[in-house]
Amino acid sequence: MSSKNRFLFVKVLNSLLESDIALSKALIIIQKMKSVKNSVRNAAGEIELYLQQGSLFSVALQKCSSIEFNSIYGAFASCAQNGGSIRKIFNFLYKREDRIRQRRQKIILSVIYPVFVTIAAMTGCIALMAFGKNIIPNITGKFDFDLYHKNAVRGCISANIFLAVCIAFFFLSIKRIFSKEEYIDTFNILNFLTLSGVDFYNALKTSLLAVKSNSNLRNKIILALSDLEHGHRASKACQRFGEEFLLHMELAEQSGRADQALNSICENLERKSGEWSKVFMQMIEPVCMTILAVYITLLLKTVIMPALFEYGI
Repeated sequence: MSSKNRFLFVKVLNSLLESDIALSKALIIIQKMKSVKNSVRNAAGEIELYLQQGSLFSVALQKCSSIEFNSIYGAFASCAQNGGSIRKIFNFLYKREDRIRQRRQKIILSVIYPVFVTIAAMTGCIALMAFGKNIIPNITGKFDFDLYHKNAVRGCISANIFLAVCIAFFFLSIKRIFSKEEYIDTFNILNFLTLSGVDFYNALKTSLLAVKSNSNLRNKIILALSDLEHGHRASKACQRFGEEFLLHMELAEQSGRADQALNSICENLERKSGEWSKVFMQMIEPVCMTILAVYITLLLKTVIMPALFEYGI
């Protein structure tokens, strides 16, 4: 809920700032808007009060209790205080929040179908075992329900172990694919801050705040920061991110156009991520159907076939 309120606050404030309305006036307008949630209006009131008391904008955001603004907001607000454009900064933050929301929606959509199929398969299996005596008539009078139940439980356990492994692999795949979105987020932040006049070291340090789940990326950034602290060039530091990044940064150092290098990196990352996400979404249904077919096959021998034999099928 906090992320939704933060997104709404950033969206409204960005729209007002895009209309060339001053920050203080924009905060007052938000407080009077009846169409936004109370938490958004309260956040605007809190921030305005802190600004009137002499607090810096970055400090006011961090103090706000109505909506949680994480450390990345404080870093960007500090950038605005040091000569950056508050309008451009909130425009970037709005687009960033929108990308994060879209990423979450893609994850939810990718999970819905597999979860539904899994629940349906497991429910049918459990129901057949639990109510076998009621739904399987003992036509021959020789059907051993106790033996059937024992074998069915064994078969169900084996099939569900297979299903659990597939589910675990599926979620690991989701995590791996969508964690690459953090690379895009990190280099978009790095690109924006360097264009806003922030030195490469501090821009990279700020981008580290955006890394939440990708420990591999976090370690690379920490090592890159260490390289810069030891006097290495930016291209040497970016070697931590792969040969492609090294090539772009070496070209940037030769041409003096770091903005073009970072733009190219961001575009390549977004293109590759989009391609992988598209393939993944297209493969979900056929892969789920294949897994379900194997799951049912594993259940045939011990759960379904005995019941069919009793019907003479």
